[in-house]
Order: sequence, then C-alpha cells, then structure tokens
Amino acid sequence: HMLVVRNDDRPGVIGVVGTVLGDAGINIADMDVGKSAQTGSALMLIAPTTPVPDAVVAALRRAPGVTSVHVLRG
Repeated sequence: HMLVVRNDDRPGVIGVVGTVLGDAGINIADMDVGKSAQTGSALMLIAPTTPVPDAVVAALRRAPGVTSVHVLRG
C-alpha cells in the first residue's frame, strides 16, 4: 500500500501530512520526497505499514498545501 501525495513545495507540508497520518494511528514505514517538474510543486511517496482508510485519505486531500492524493493498493 502506498500514497502518492502532490503538494505545495513549501515548509511545513510534510509535517501536516505526517500529523494527519499520525493522528489516525498510521505508521510510516518509508517516505521519499522530492521536487516535481512543475515550479512550486513537490511529491511525496509514502509507504504506510497498514492500509490507509478512506476517511484518512479524504482528510489528507483537505489538508493545507496538499493538492492531490492517490492511493496505490497492493
């Protein structure tokens, strides 16, 4: 299970995403971040240790600085 999060490239957004997941009791096994080709945009690839419930995905989509969230289910 993985999350692909596109977000604003600015300080604090990684913390917002981590807080949403942490508040839901979702542990992160691995996370990679990087800038995207679009100026001002970045990308996170998150591997949680458990599937992320739809309600938590919806909360991520509403989080400040997050522009999209895609769920990859294995």
